[in-house]
Amino acid sequence: MAGFFDGEGCATWQCHASESPGSGGLRVAISNTDREVLTQFQTAFGGAIRQHKHTGFRPGWRTAFQWSAYGDTAERVLKALMPYLREKKPQAALAIQLRTMPPADRLPGIAELKRLKRIDQGEST
Repeated sequence: MAGFFDGEGCATWQCHASESPGSGGLRVAISNTDREVLTQFQTAFGGAIRQHKHTGFRPGWRTAFQWSAYGDTAERVLKALMPYLREKKPQAALAIQLRTMPPADRLPGIAELKRLKRIDQGEST
C-alpha cells in the first residue's frame, strides 16, 4: 500500500478561501482508474471513494476514482505508511507536524509542503 501511495498518492493541507490563513486541515488522496485498489485503502483506513470528474474528457478515457481521507483519519494513514514511504516520507512527516501547530504558525510549513510536492525525483543532484 505504501508503494502505491508513494507513486499515486497525495498529502495536502486543504485551506478554504473563507478561512483564516493557516487554518484548514490535513487531506490524503489517491486518484486511479482501478477502484478495487482504492477500496483496499478505504477498507483499511476509512475515507470515501468518489468518481473523479475529468476536465477535458475524451472518448476512450477510462472512468477515474478518488479515495480521500481527512483529519485524524488522514494522519492515521500517513503514520501507518510512513515507515515504508520513500518519495513522500518528507511530505508525510511535515503534514503530520502541521497538525500540531497553531494555525498562525503553519504558513511556512504549508508552503514547504507545496514545494516538496514539486521536487522532480528524476533530477540528479
